[in-house]
Amino acid sequence: MRKDRTVIVRNSARANPTATQAQQAPIIERVEQILSAPDAPDVPQLEAEIDQLVYALYGLTDEEIALVERASVKGAKP
Repeated sequence: MRKDRTVIVRNSARANPTATQAQQAPIIERVEQILSAPDAPDVPQLEAEIDQLVYALYGLTDEEIALVERASVKGAKP
């Protein structure tokens, strides 16, 4: 396994965080906004905000976030 992936996989305490109501609320709010208007111009911004909230929930470092975002770009459909 590559070293950069080991950092994320080995820290199993972060693998299944328990989100509090306060942590869930802003994610749910943004998801509901997206679902109510999936073609709205602010959807990409809402998705980016959800990403940031999830990164915080998992306690990812800047380096780990960069890995996730690079993987997301590579896996994106054209």
